[in-house]
Amino acid sequence: MTRRNALKAIRWLRPLTPHPDESLAGFLGRWARENEFGSRTNLLNTLGISRAIRLPAVELPKLASLLGLDVTALESMAPTTDPTRTVLRKSHTRPDTEAVCPQCLSEASYSRQLWSHCHSTACPEHATRLRDHCQQCGDGIRHTRPLPHLCNCGADLRAQTSEPASQAEVDFSALLMGEQPKGTSIPLFLDAGVPAEIDLYIWGLANHFACASDGKPFAKAGKLPLPKSVAQAVDRLGPLFELLEDWPHRFDARLKQIMEAAPTAAATGVAAKHGRWYFFLFRTYPQDAFHPVRVAAANRITASHDGLLNARTHSIQNIATVQKRWFSVKEASVELRVSTERINEGIDRYVISASVHDEAMSYRQRFLSREEIQRLKQLQFEHVNDTDARAILNVPKSVYNLMCEAGWITRSDPNDTAPVVSGYVQHVPLLRLIERLRKLAQENKDRKIVASIPLRELSFRRTTNMPRLIGLFRAIAAGELTPVDHDEHLSIGGLMFAQDEVDQRIASWFVERGLTLQQVSAMMGAHYDAVKSWVDMGFLPASREPMEQGAPWVVDVRDMVTFLQTYSPLAWQAKSCSSSTRGLTSRLESLGVTPIASEDVGRGQLVKLSDVFTALKAVHQSRGSYSGQGVTNTP
Repeated sequence: MTRRNALKAIRWLRPLTPHPDESLAGFLGRWARENEFGSRTNLLNTLGISRAIRLPAVELPKLASLLGLDVTALESMAPTTDPTRTVLRKSHTRPDTEAVCPQCLSEASYSRQLWSHCHSTACPEHATRLRDHCQQCGDGIRHTRPLPHLCNCGADLRAQTSEPASQAEVDFSALLMGEQPKGTSIPLFLDAGVPAEIDLYIWGLANHFACASDGKPFAKAGKLPLPKSVAQAVDRLGPLFELLEDWPHRFDARLKQIMEAAPTAAATGVAAKHGRWYFFLFRTYPQDAFHPVRVAAANRITASHDGLLNARTHSIQNIATVQKRWFSVKEASVELRVSTERINEGIDRYVISASVHDEAMSYRQRFLSREEIQRLKQLQFEHVNDTDARAILNVPKSVYNLMCEAGWITRSDPNDTAPVVSGYVQHVPLLRLIERLRKLAQENKDRKIVASIPLRELSFRRTTNMPRLIGLFRAIAAGELTPVDHDEHLSIGGLMFAQDEVDQRIASWFVERGLTLQQVSAMMGAHYDAVKSWVDMGFLPASREPMEQGAPWVVDVRDMVTFLQTYSPLAWQAKSCSSSTRGLTSRLESLGVTPIASEDVGRGQLVKLSDVFTALKAVHQSRGSYSGQGVTNTP
């Protein structure tokens, strides 16, 4: 039997299935460990397969046959020269090391495809910077390490820290994976999906348009080397991502600077005059996804070009929106950053004005005027979605829902609003209300208040009576209940209201069947978690109240009185005798009294009053006995 046939007859101890985003090198290392080969190198040497990280494509069928896998499973994760997904570009694979996400390793210990791409700097799932060096030994995190979550030095990579990444880095990493980014930091037109050339395109933009910190280009066009580390990739791509902020103004200023610095040439044609970067934008990468950058470049060329824009530059005239009177639907979608389908929908519903040159040609002959574009941009500014509105107010979802019920949020009718907005919450009235409440808080900040409550805590934890809560928010909006201060963030959620005024309006101290845990917490001056731990441990009887909103825990007043007659919170006693909880605990333990505490919460230590009095009685008796013996022995 030949060596190959013998290998094909192997029954693997533990055949594995690759994860959807697992790298080929990581999968082979996992296979080797599970089948007692020790490492990927030993496995491939035994199988007679190349042990290179960038495994040749011709080896994949042989490897798949030996492992008993479908070859397509390996092809979908192997680096290649012509990838359908950017992350698998063979020439951009890190050859020896990879950059890992400690949080991803904590969730599942295997190597991701993204970690091997030399341009990847962030984890799109956790929005943190990838780590390519071990914090303990300082060496690179190599493919040959013993386990995905262990460095060669033995350090646990899952326990190592990573700093937050910029939104542009997170978006670019998602693009490398072929996924739609969550943010809009990189201007792209992705209706048809993410192009596989996105890494080459972004790196080319950095090459042609970004500068180092000294203001000089990184290198001559076409000569920018690939990064060898995450830090180097951040240094190279960071200036480009800064150019893409405040789109398209910073990019336009940079392009203008490049054009003005170019030497005067005899040629007057746009392509000949601007050279490499022009060919890069308009010839090398003509994909629709990169249309927004071409539009910005065409606008700058149109504004700065000192020659005739004739038939040779027909594409520039078609793309440029500078001083154009009419925009096609596609051009309007780029300006408004919405899909063409939404614009066409608005035209069909007659909420977007358009000129139709030939109705038989349908969408391709629809044009929007510049004035209509400006109107739609203003409409976008005037509307936000509920998530953005809640972030502006800085309140939890439960409080935001109460604000909606109380009429704080004004909404436009979706049927009468052009479908170019992200939501239908009217932005301007909300800002006016916020400004008015902030002004009231500033005017009342000198009032003498015993206790105050932040607006973000005016929820069902304070009372389960929804009509009263809604009435409270209506009174705040009407100016009947005014804020008395604000926290350091100056947000609406941090506006402070007098506690006695809030209690008068929502009757928060009593419900029909007893007190909620939040009310017990407020009355006793104890943390909510402490009160909840007393209930969980069975010291404070409580029951669910199904008739109230949310079925809250409710404590009968008589049970609370019995609880206070039996136990005393240790924090109370420590405060009354100007001591600390720890110091008082030590003193009580020396008397033989052990405070009671929940191991899970770590708050709300209790001391049983009968134990204290019993210990004090014993101490008193012992002292009396000692004193009596002293009298007897006195001559």
